[in-house]
Amino acid sequence: MIMKKILYYDRLSGIISIILCLLIPFVSNAASYKENKNKKPIPKKIKLKDVSNAKAVVEAFKVVVRKHAVKDMDVLAEEIMSQHKKNPEVATGIANAFFYNSGVTDSAHTMKYAEWAMKIDKTYAPAYLVAGELMERRYRDTLKAAEWYEKGVAANPKHPDCYLSYAKMMSTKDITLSENMFNKLRAALPDYPAYLGMSKIYERLADNNINTGVNLANAVDFLEKEKPENLSQYDWDRWATMGMFKGKDYSLDICQKGLSYFPKYYGLNRSAANFAYDLQKWDVSQKYFEDLMYNSDTLVVRPVDVFRYAKCFKERKNYTKAIEWLKKHMDIDSIAEHDRQTSLQQLGECYIEMGEYDMAEKTFNEHLNYCRVNKQSTLYGLNQLVQLYTAQSEESVGDEKLIYFAKMDSVYVIWATENPDFAEIAYLRRWALNLESRLNHPDVCVQTLEQIVVIDKAKGDANRVKSNMPTVFGFLGRAYFLGEGVKKNLIKADEYCNKCLELEPTNESALNLRKFIDKSLPKSKRRR
Repeated sequence: MIMKKILYYDRLSGIISIILCLLIPFVSNAASYKENKNKKPIPKKIKLKDVSNAKAVVEAFKVVVRKHAVKDMDVLAEEIMSQHKKNPEVATGIANAFFYNSGVTDSAHTMKYAEWAMKIDKTYAPAYLVAGELMERRYRDTLKAAEWYEKGVAANPKHPDCYLSYAKMMSTKDITLSENMFNKLRAALPDYPAYLGMSKIYERLADNNINTGVNLANAVDFLEKEKPENLSQYDWDRWATMGMFKGKDYSLDICQKGLSYFPKYYGLNRSAANFAYDLQKWDVSQKYFEDLMYNSDTLVVRPVDVFRYAKCFKERKNYTKAIEWLKKHMDIDSIAEHDRQTSLQQLGECYIEMGEYDMAEKTFNEHLNYCRVNKQSTLYGLNQLVQLYTAQSEESVGDEKLIYFAKMDSVYVIWATENPDFAEIAYLRRWALNLESRLNHPDVCVQTLEQIVVIDKAKGDANRVKSNMPTVFGFLGRAYFLGEGVKKNLIKADEYCNKCLELEPTNESALNLRKFIDKSLPKSKRRR
């Protein structure tokens, strides 16, 4: 029988056509309509031809409720129930539709169909669940919600949903009540992952910044109690992350246990690789990065994975492979220039280790040019040039060695000029280089030391580098006493010697120097 007559109401425009599309071949005919006093006629009853597929009917009803106003949907809901008089699943589905799919919750109809489901089957836990959720979420009535959840547990102790909703709701009120409910769940369903459920509750509290440290610890404790086979790949990964407060060794161990169940899960492989990387377990980290890139269930390799994989090769002194992967990282279009420079730095270090000094010098100068153009610190690049020239000087003899000493000396001058905040370090290094090398520039040594003194004075006593300044003052005292690189001046020698002793009263070299100075000074100028 086809529909005799279709009239559209402003608020329900198009509803019948939608029902036909969603419920065909379920929609068959319509009966009479009742005229509203002030509005156009609305559908009163819709007959359904075939409603044997209960889930399909409920899903279609949810869509209709979501698309249109809740009012007048009860007509269609009752027609559906007339065909499913003994099906609590359909009644609960309709209750859920009025609760979750209506845009504005229709509390009366939600409870009507939840209780309808309970009348059909007193042990049907999902019906109690929707009633409890209505009280909890719509009315914020914890006590009534708890009553419905408890009724659901009593009605069907073998169904977990009411246990879980009760425990979750009570977690912010009294966590012991949540734990008690989970203990009941474990007693009723020994194989159910109750410890996992309790862990998630503690984790949620921690995520909401509620006593974070304690709740994370509790979340981990409950995971440790759970049967490993009850954990998903995501649970293992979360466990490893939450367990970091116990140390990265612990987290790595959790990853490895999880991978024994889910060897191809990319998340665990990446986590294991990163934990091992941070622990400088380069061989272990390399293995898991390889599993991530070549054996994972999903190819989600990130640029940082490529960089860290390359670094593992570098740290294991496989420089050829390290250079290969560093270049792959630098060739990734999406990486930031800063990350590209980081790979360039590592590349230069590889060249130094391999003894390819020309390539190393070229690489670090490229990095220095980038830093100068972008007004960034040149400290790293300059320091690496020093390391490069040091390595070359150690492999050289005679005049060739002096060439590299001179190159280092020039780098320190640039260092102090480009990085004035770190000039003191540059001058100290330059002084040590000129003192210990065969450059034989005592005047440079004295000049450099006095530059350090100027910087030290500008910083003030509170900021003195006490580990350096006694040595600086001591050597200046010696230089002025002996006239090395500067005109001999006993008064200045005495001044610097005593500055050294002010900072380090037991400095043996300064104490001995003072004796010689005292013997050389006129009696009126002596300090002792």
